[in-house]
Amino acid sequence: MNLEETLQPNDAASHVTTILLSQIQPDLENTRKIYLSFENPRQLDQGSPDYPKAAAQLEEAERLAASIASEGLINPIDVFRVGTGYKLITGHMRTIAHVLNDADSIEARVRTRKPRNVALLQYIENFNRSDLPFSSRYHALSRAVAEEFDVRDISELADREADVVEVLASKAGIKKTQAYAWRKALLASSDVREAVESGIVTTLAETTDLIAMTVEERQSVYGAFGNAGKEGDAPGSGDPSSPDQGAASASTRHRRARPVRSVRAKPIKDPHVAAEAIKRISNGKVDVSKIDLNDFNQLSVALNHAFMALQSELAKGETRRKSRP
Repeated sequence: MNLEETLQPNDAASHVTTILLSQIQPDLENTRKIYLSFENPRQLDQGSPDYPKAAAQLEEAERLAASIASEGLINPIDVFRVGTGYKLITGHMRTIAHVLNDADSIEARVRTRKPRNVALLQYIENFNRSDLPFSSRYHALSRAVAEEFDVRDISELADREADVVEVLASKAGIKKTQAYAWRKALLASSDVREAVESGIVTTLAETTDLIAMTVEERQSVYGAFGNAGKEGDAPGSGDPSSPDQGAASASTRHRRARPVRSVRAKPIKDPHVAAEAIKRISNGKVDVSKIDLNDFNQLSVALNHAFMALQSELAKGETRRKSRP
């Protein structure tokens, strides 16, 4: 019996049948963000900041469409009834692939109503995807575990640590050793959870390292990232020709008059300069040879890690200095 079979809910009977694509609604809260429209997946907005991700997702969907056209659909999509239509649980990319193949219908496992473990089913389908950011995995697992225990927020499970580990290991398919680390991360204090959501930490190891720090050390780390990127995001603040510039000018001048509380660097366009900065800031602890220099996302993450490691090292040194008699 596979993992998904152990999750078939008793309160939502299902059967496999063929349904029309036009009757299917995407789940906007799905673990994996879908950048393509169901109506016309090939129509991309080149001016959108999400264009590179949408283009990469379209390539993936085209490959999947070719495979389905050649081999057929191996696994039906999973939906539940909503009025006269259906809401997707899993299978968003398979649905888009059928649209790309100009199909009218798709094979689906149809549930009579929404199962209570939608988030867990979506996590299981997506957790091995390399393009899923850590913050998305974290959010998905938080939703899934809270859903499993029928609570509004996972923080309500602080006194049920052993039960959370059991769910992570037996239902989410996470190894027991990793389940303990995930339990620590998911039940961490609100400041750690916010650090994950905001991208200050981008791996499970970094999150557990953050948890192990003192409150003072964590605050020092947050101080290195806290306001970065937030200032200057107001409408019209960057482009003098913006139609919002006039309306924003007063607030912009007021904001500029405030004391500057963070250092902002200009974007680094030369990947070799970024790689050298990472090496020097991390004192060689970050192995830049494993980074794809053509991938600025990887470089940005690595540079943030280098800054965080340096900030943590300085904070620990300061704590040791203060503790000396």
